[in-house]
Amino acid sequence: MSEKHSLGAMFQIIFAAMNEKIYLLMGPNGDSAFLARVQSEMLPFLEAYVPVSKDTPYFDYLICFANSALFGLLQRWNEKGKDISTEEISGLMQELVLKGLTSRVSPQVMM
Repeated sequence: MSEKHSLGAMFQIIFAAMNEKIYLLMGPNGDSAFLARVQSEMLPFLEAYVPVSKDTPYFDYLICFANSALFGLLQRWNEKGKDISTEEISGLMQELVLKGLTSRVSPQVMM
């Protein structure tokens, strides 16, 4: 999958179209019902991007996990004043969803 079609890039395109309004609604004083609705509406897009068959055991849980992780990363990125570039957050989102935390943790920590 090319970077331009990555999970992170997909989320960035969607969120850029909504500008800062979405971050206000997702923030600590935001609207939890709005966040739930956006996450629900993003599921079909996410299902199309994550290379996991719908026949995979616990598929719905895997997609739910990826969805929550992506939104959590976007929220944290916004809280930190978007302190890393769009490319960096997109790459991090892609890596963590597809490879997991172990892609960033040294082998010694895993023992």
